[in-house]
Amino acid sequence: MSRLNPRVDISVKTALSLIPNPGEAIGMLVGTAQYGPINEVLTFGDLTSVLETFQEDRNDNTTITKAAEIFFANGGGVLKVLRVASGDAANATLQLAGAGSTANVITIDAKYKGVYGNQFMIDIDTQGSGRIARVKIGDIIELFDNNGASNGYETNADLVAALNTSRFITATSNSVNLVDSTVTFTQLSGGNDGSTVLTNATYTTAFDDLISNDDWDFLIIPNSKQASSVEDNDAFHTAILAKIENRAAQYKKYSIFVSGVSLNETIATTQARTTTGERFVLCSPGIQHVSRVTGNIENLDGTYFACCVAGQACNLDETGQSITRKNIVATDLIVDTTTNKKYYTNIEIEQLLSARTVVGSKISNALKYARGVTRAASITNIYFELSVLRIVDRIRMIIQDTLDDYLGEPNSTITRERMAAVVNGILENSKNQGVLDSYNPTVVTQGISPDSTNVAISIKPIFATNFIDVVINVN
Repeated sequence: MSRLNPRVDISVKTALSLIPNPGEAIGMLVGTAQYGPINEVLTFGDLTSVLETFQEDRNDNTTITKAAEIFFANGGGVLKVLRVASGDAANATLQLAGAGSTANVITIDAKYKGVYGNQFMIDIDTQGSGRIARVKIGDIIELFDNNGASNGYETNADLVAALNTSRFITATSNSVNLVDSTVTFTQLSGGNDGSTVLTNATYTTAFDDLISNDDWDFLIIPNSKQASSVEDNDAFHTAILAKIENRAAQYKKYSIFVSGVSLNETIATTQARTTTGERFVLCSPGIQHVSRVTGNIENLDGTYFACCVAGQACNLDETGQSITRKNIVATDLIVDTTTNKKYYTNIEIEQLLSARTVVGSKISNALKYARGVTRAASITNIYFELSVLRIVDRIRMIIQDTLDDYLGEPNSTITRERMAAVVNGILENSKNQGVLDSYNPTVVTQGISPDSTNVAISIKPIFATNFIDVVINVN
């Protein structure tokens, strides 16, 4: 008997391979900044656009700009960015008085929360019987003069409407008493980044509310360097990994969390970390980076090395490269800042690989990755190799998205034959791209219940060594 709304169960057999997913993957960066929208996901294709939105990182606890710089420098092409902040984040503000010293006839606020807004300045001048305004940040001045009208803006409402077209500030009219002119440019104050008390919940809530059902492949959360930072913490990694795994189960969106060790972390401490799962990549050591603000070399922990790894992984080509063929783009690596040790020895590399860690070192006189691995439960796990997981994910996601189009159709022989033909077409295309060496014809059968369908796929990526089984549920 045929029924509507079939459930599709896909069993995939695939061989071990060092082949990454074809096509450019998308990075997701969650971090802090001194300006820009909070709790809003934006998409960027270059560092310049990131800078225009979030401004430069300060030297303490802002992360977005330098993390994006490292990601793009290492080949990443598409980066989604989410700025998070704690509850004490605040807009810089200024209250303008009216004629006769009437208090607060217009309130000026920086467009976004953060200390960057404290640099904004505003000047109100008289023009005829009205007012004109100038907003200044650095060498940039915005002029609001009512298109040169002889009397400027004659009401607060009209002036406020003009000011609300500014790139930098917003304005609110609180009184009909016309705003008075100012003696000179007056600076806004009170802007706060609000990034000194971030907790696990800050990030897990943002994950649930804003990015769980978005499209992206690699998640990076760099260390905010707060007094008790969480981003490089084992417990934090476990909490975010749980979100990644739930995202895969609930939304059928398969992604990987890439993070790193603390600055100066010992190998013994790394070996003692407990976060385990094939969708988590732990990176070591830290990196050295030239600050865009001061021009000095700053030592950054493994969460920034993770930005290198994510950028490289997002830019792997379609013919089978692994990140071991890529050079790490960084000023240098740093293992221990107290002794200025920069690189691991061969023995230390083997120890860290056994601890399921992506290791960077100087290899053949270049900064390279020893191996691209995940935190799978065991180094014998089929998904210990990062690129194995990515190729299976890629094939699975394409099939998943395609078979979703069949939900609602009768679970009949004809429908199942059509599904098999479409899946075989996907596999043939993957073979033509050099991702698969071969595949067996897809077999589609009715499941245990009449409203379910089983799709059995057997694929062999190039350089295959042995086979594994994967089950996908399409609901």
